[in-house]
Amino acid sequence: MPEGAIKSSPKQKILGGLIVGLTITMAFCLLYTLGWLEGFELWSYDLRFRVRGEFPARDDIVLVTKDEESKNILGKRGADFTRCYFGAIIKNLADAGADVIGIDFEFSKPVFRDPRQDGCMIEALEYAGNVILARFISRGVAVKPYQPFRELELGEGLINFTNVDPDRVFRKVQMVEIEVDRQEAFFTLGMEMVKHRFYEYGVPEYKEAVEDAHSTHELGGIKREQMPELELFTEGEKGFPEGYFRFGKFILPENMLINYVGPAKSFPAIPFWRVKEGNFDPEEVEGKVVLVGTTLVADHDYYLTPFPSQAEIEKKGELEIETREAGLTSGVEIHANIIQTILEGSFITRWKKIPIFGLILLIGLLATVFLIYFELSIMGRLVVFIALFGAITGASYYLFVQHNFWIDTIPLSGVIVFNFVGGIAYHWVIEQREKAQITRTFGQYVSTQVVRQLIADPSLARLGGEKKELTVLFSDIRGFTTFSERMEPESLVNFLNEYLTAMTEIVFEHEGVVDKYMGDAIMAFYGAPIEYNDHALKGCLTAIHMMETLRGLQNKWREEGKPVIDVGIGLNTGPMTVGNMGSTMRFDYTVIGDAVNLASRLEGLNKQYGTNILISELTYKEVEERVLCRVIDRVRVKGKMESVRIYELMTGNRSPDGLKNFVESFEKGFQLYQGQQWEEAVQFFQSCLKISSEDMPSQIYIKRCQEMKDNPPGEEWDGVYIMATK
Repeated sequence: MPEGAIKSSPKQKILGGLIVGLTITMAFCLLYTLGWLEGFELWSYDLRFRVRGEFPARDDIVLVTKDEESKNILGKRGADFTRCYFGAIIKNLADAGADVIGIDFEFSKPVFRDPRQDGCMIEALEYAGNVILARFISRGVAVKPYQPFRELELGEGLINFTNVDPDRVFRKVQMVEIEVDRQEAFFTLGMEMVKHRFYEYGVPEYKEAVEDAHSTHELGGIKREQMPELELFTEGEKGFPEGYFRFGKFILPENMLINYVGPAKSFPAIPFWRVKEGNFDPEEVEGKVVLVGTTLVADHDYYLTPFPSQAEIEKKGELEIETREAGLTSGVEIHANIIQTILEGSFITRWKKIPIFGLILLIGLLATVFLIYFELSIMGRLVVFIALFGAITGASYYLFVQHNFWIDTIPLSGVIVFNFVGGIAYHWVIEQREKAQITRTFGQYVSTQVVRQLIADPSLARLGGEKKELTVLFSDIRGFTTFSERMEPESLVNFLNEYLTAMTEIVFEHEGVVDKYMGDAIMAFYGAPIEYNDHALKGCLTAIHMMETLRGLQNKWREEGKPVIDVGIGLNTGPMTVGNMGSTMRFDYTVIGDAVNLASRLEGLNKQYGTNILISELTYKEVEERVLCRVIDRVRVKGKMESVRIYELMTGNRSPDGLKNFVESFEKGFQLYQGQQWEEAVQFFQSCLKISSEDMPSQIYIKRCQEMKDNPPGEEWDGVYIMATK
């Protein structure tokens, strides 16, 4: 916005913008610190999974699932799958060469009514030798496998999913849990299976990596000499933050964010009944990690994950029965995701709160500067917003997909969004304030159309004063004092209001500014605050329109028995100062200067010449091709050395047919008058009176010619009439 335009103080804008931006930024810092944005952040975290899409599951992880198909074929309810069934499963998997078998079922108590069932399990565990059984924590108490089973198992893994987030989505798993009663540390089922796969059958460098390890907790469930050692890191130790542990070659967080490969059914699965009956290809499980678990809805072992799943519908006759709730993944599939995350080393790391807090401040400051402080257009702010928002969301997505790194995006993108919205709102408020100021300043002076233009572009209203070439108009009622004394005050006010309203509407119609009312007089100007080149023409058209309207009002007043008034109008074009003039308490948008004074004096000269509209020579030069004028005189204003020609702006009060001839005759007479050819001049002025018998200028010049003839002015006379009054 150009200097001097109607606008708020720059210091106020800067301060206000900074306050708005910093308030938004600090609000997000507070919301983030209090954790009130966590729900939105978890949603954005899940969204990253969905945008990323699925990636292939490892081919060395296989599920054996107790599913609807197995329940139907075996003819059993899910709860009636006996331990002999599981024994058959374990034996067949062992015969097929399964590397490690993890059982995601509880076997904590003996089967008293049928001891043969426990015998089947004992026989299978001893036969396979590579089975990891499940244990869990229930109300603070460790629930362990049945003791005879423990003597034959390869290990035990926790199947608790205790780290479910408030929105019920399972995103992270507690990898190690230390039982206080025995000071034993147990891994989650997935970690326990990975540990035995690599230690018992695995990679040589794995054993080398644990030679210098320092054990801080003894692991339960396996013999000391069989296991690598567990090392829990404290803050900053060996370059790892608190909350990480090392087990052999694996360095993992105690609470690991699972890098899900996809929704439910992402891993290959073999139905329970096929493995029990031996109806499967051994190559499906040979050398692989095998997890045995349930996908039956009735077993209630399913969880929400970042990936949505579709509901599974089974048709039974005419009925459709939902066998899996939409968006849920079974526990055994989650264990498979845990194993893949460990084996791939692809666990997700979440950036700590302190650096995020710093980023909120930094990005909030940048957003404040570009989206609020700078006076950008809506499109400019939109471009900056898209750039900042795109950079943050793009970087967070890239780090997530390529580096498994989770940066909290909601507080960072949120501070950008709210600064963008806040910037628009702040500048809207400023604009409304400026529009209100424009309306207050110009609403009384200009038409609604002009006010709208000023509001659309406040730079058009340059306040504080500047010199411009404008056209100014003065109009005054003839003999106002005399007839006003004969009217009652109320009638006079109503009469004036009717007249001034009609004249003001005409000024507005021609894009003029009503500077002020001086009793019965009107002062208006053209060419500011909105600039246009034809301001002289607009002023002249206003004067003509005023006179035409006045004729109609005169007829109306005659019929109503009211006084019939006449007016004089003066116009001048020239350089003048325009702007807000006055005191700090009260000011007006007005024009001042010699050009203004001349217009006022021209208005007064109408009385001497018997005319209605007089314009200056400068105004005439701007409009001579567009309106009909006649020269009236050359005058020298009191107090000025230079003379100026003045013209009458012709209106329709004379016969249109003879108007052109009338003007030509008068101007020929005026030229002869200027050349001191008095008798010849009189002839032309007399011809004018034949066309318009009441033409006062013609009468004046006939009288002047006679006086000049009797008292010649001399050869040095310049034809200038000196105005004796202002």
